[in-house]
Amino acid sequence: GRPVLVRLTASPGEDFGPVWSPDGRELAFTSVRAGRSPALFVKPAHAPDTETAVPGAEGMIPSAWADDGRAVITTATERIDGRRQMQLVPVRNRAAFAAVAPSRFDRYAATVATAGKRVAFVSLETGRAEVFVASWPDTADARQASVGGGTSPVWARDGRTLFYRSGDALFAVDMSPVVGGQLPAPRMLFRGKFEEPG
Repeated sequence: GRPVLVRLTASPGEDFGPVWSPDGRELAFTSVRAGRSPALFVKPAHAPDTETAVPGAEGMIPSAWADDGRAVITTATERIDGRRQMQLVPVRNRAAFAAVAPSRFDRYAATVATAGKRVAFVSLETGRAEVFVASWPDTADARQASVGGGTSPVWARDGRTLFYRSGDALFAVDMSPVVGGQLPAPRMLFRGKFEEPG
């Protein structure tokens, strides 16, 4: 309720890639500590310096929480079998990691719609980075949403619009009137020189 910034981590290493849990009570992020490889951490959003490393999640960068808040969708910092692939990493128990939308092409930067029924991610299957949309958690119906290149997908809060970047332009795709599997054409919102998310 006050216009004051609050420090959430104090690691001497670099902390980056924070992602809010669906209920806003937790953050998942990656941290490089004590000269080690980047690792996935989870912490309560209201309590500074209370983060916990997720066992076995070294080299993972979070991009979204799964809709039930029990797992985080990550991308490995190093290529798996020559590709960047997404992994579903449980944070509540020691369940096995699972591949998300496995493919023979690079796939990364997943984000789940608030309603939890769709996922967007970046794929290189066309030969360049493009944003794809699929049902969640079954991603067999993936369709290309961007045109002419796309990165950094983000859903609107209501899940009816998907935003993405292409170069210095921000685009939007209206996801509500999808007819026969055909996505509407993206529309450009504006251009600008902005930092690309990690």
